[in-house]
Amino acid sequence: MNANAKQATPREFGVQLIEMKGHIEQALPAGIAADRFMRITLTAIQLNPDLLNCDRKSLLLACLRAANDGLMPDGREGAFVVFNDSKRKVKLAQWMPMYAGLLKKVRNTGELLSISANVVYERDHFDYQLGDEERIVHKPSMGNRGKPIGAYAIAWLKDGGIQREVMDAEQIRQVQAVSRATSEGTPWDRWPDEMARKTVIRRLYKRLPSSTEMDRYLNSTPAVERELAPQIADTLKHAALPDPASYESSVFHMITDARVAISEAESPDQVNHIFGSVCARLVELEAEVPDDLKRARDDRLESFGAIASAK
Repeated sequence: MNANAKQATPREFGVQLIEMKGHIEQALPAGIAADRFMRITLTAIQLNPDLLNCDRKSLLLACLRAANDGLMPDGREGAFVVFNDSKRKVKLAQWMPMYAGLLKKVRNTGELLSISANVVYERDHFDYQLGDEERIVHKPSMGNRGKPIGAYAIAWLKDGGIQREVMDAEQIRQVQAVSRATSEGTPWDRWPDEMARKTVIRRLYKRLPSSTEMDRYLNSTPAVERELAPQIADTLKHAALPDPASYESSVFHMITDARVAISEAESPDQVNHIFGSVCARLVELEAEVPDDLKRARDDRLESFGAIASAK
């Protein structure tokens, strides 16, 4: 966000969300109401007003990412997190699914009967046995349980099998060390137990029956640009996003930027100028203009009552 720019209010951001409602409805899974998602999103913004200091594109894309995951930014299923981009000297908003959201996604695959994860503390009784008959025995202590020393996850499969994963505190710290979310006020700082549970479930999932949806959800790269990718990422590529230095990534980010710019355009002329410019550039790159970008153009023109004159 420009240092000289006036910070938007939650009400002003709410207007932008309303303008994006059509895109949010497209991103949300069936059965989740856009109005409810938008109300919870506005509440999250009000509870963390620093999000309004973030680059506006990153915040809007974080909202689309949350909608695409079908999770609520309520601090339980997921949360919007602020990161400082030292190179660009701006704040970026990022969508961060939490432990409860991860459980919801795994359960929705239909491959499991149940799944759970817990944190182990130094005063708990904990026994983990490998071999022919694996088992985990965990008896939490009452009162002060001491420091966390590890975490574990258990999945009960439809075929009667059970899969287990145990990670000690050092293994969890190694995951935390390579995460962007380690500074003050970010998930590892605010919800360490939740992040530990999420980490061990991610590890366990590698040994569970495969699900295309969960593969995409869990194996996305940690780079901010990819974490903030909206639904268009899936409709264009149907796969993990390419390396940031690649030709495919350049095209992807160009289209993503154009889509957001079109949604923020203030007149039909601006919409047509943005759309025409990106189309010309795609022609130069011998890349097709995706249907999603055409629909974004048409939707924005329709909001001005100008769709007939554009065709």
